[in-house]
Amino acid sequence: NTFTDGDVIFSQEYCYKVKAVYEDGESNPTNEECGNVIDPADFSVIGIEDGLVQSGMDLSISVELENQFDIAGFQFTLVDTPNLLSVMSAVTTDRTDGFTINFNEQLDGSVIFVAFSLTGDVISAGEGPILDLIFSAEQVAEDITIEVSIEDYYLGDSLGNEIPIYAESGTVVISTESISETLSIELEPF
Repeated sequence: NTFTDGDVIFSQEYCYKVKAVYEDGESNPTNEECGNVIDPADFSVIGIEDGLVQSGMDLSISVELENQFDIAGFQFTLVDTPNLLSVMSAVTTDRTDGFTINFNEQLDGSVIFVAFSLTGDVISAGEGPILDLIFSAEQVAEDITIEVSIEDYYLGDSLGNEIPIYAESGTVVISTESISETLSIELEPF
């Protein structure tokens, strides 16, 4: 049911047809399917930081991007599972200075982000935060861990060509304890 081609060359197109083999013969071949093999080093990576927030309070975390090519625009959907976080604001960083950022929360609680530059600015190849997000956490009765994933993502160059990308999820813990108590450190006298 599967076939692995281990002799491929990056950036080269490969085409395949499939047919079934029976005791009485073979089926007709399928339509030809073609695709390019992308070098894994050419993929950009978008991800979201992990975070810790006190129940009912606000939290600031960053969306990070490691990209090998200049980026002229991006779009992605942010999903928190279970749906206990609300995005209050999205602010550009040094890497996205000059970009216009829009976001819209959907009925299912997911949030769609769109960013682009009207003046031709790009996110230069490199790594670091591209957005700083402020979340409001719902009030919870017990500590809960939320998975925050980036879905339906797109990066484009200045000509609108799609840039290969994959996403990494993060987690946010909503704690019923005061965060200052959670992060306290006992110091020993000298």
